[in-house]
Amino acid sequence: PLTRTEPKTLAVIFFQVAAVGSSVLDLHDTRLTDPSGTEIPHDVSDGFISILRNDVAVINVTPYTDITPDNETYQGWPAFVNVTVENQGDIAENFTVSAYYDSTLIGATTVVNLAPNATALLTFNWNTNGVPPCHFYTVKANATTVPYETDTADNELVDGTIKIRLFADINGDRTVNLLDLIQAAAAFGARPGYPNWNPWADLVRDNVINIFDLVKCAQNFGKSC
Repeated sequence: PLTRTEPKTLAVIFFQVAAVGSSVLDLHDTRLTDPSGTEIPHDVSDGFISILRNDVAVINVTPYTDITPDNETYQGWPAFVNVTVENQGDIAENFTVSAYYDSTLIGATTVVNLAPNATALLTFNWNTNGVPPCHFYTVKANATTVPYETDTADNELVDGTIKIRLFADINGDRTVNLLDLIQAAAAFGARPGYPNWNPWADLVRDNVINIFDLVKCAQNFGKSC
């Protein structure tokens, strides 16, 4: 039995959300009665609801290196992955973006308070030390699902490859041999911009091909994969 005179909740009505959007909650033909069936006078107030869309997406993945061709690098040299994400929903979102080569994690970073319809460009530095050479690795990125997100198919994107070369394999034939020493010798004394410049022969990465690079090549002579 009710013994209170101030307003009190008698019933709670749940509505099933059918789609993203907004709608008036139009209460009509409402009827309250006492146990004898006598109607109880009451006031009705309509409502309004807006369903916000929560949706983030990975829209671009671009792997690259700092030498040419830019989809190859030596084992132990750096590679990079640019990932572009977009907030395709209606409210600002926080989420984590991870980059991978094949199934191995390169790194992860958190995007904070990305506004609706805004994009963010993230750069992941890939340390290729210990990565087996002579192989093309597929690069992908994914964004964690945000609360109430239903469109999750675009939360992951696989796009692009990077080849990890055997170190000192200047001509890229999977073996360090006399042919690589010949290529290093042909570029001897060259710097960036010189007609005989060969970035693959700059093994010590000091922007000049000299005796130190030839020594590095000789130290790896006979290696193959």
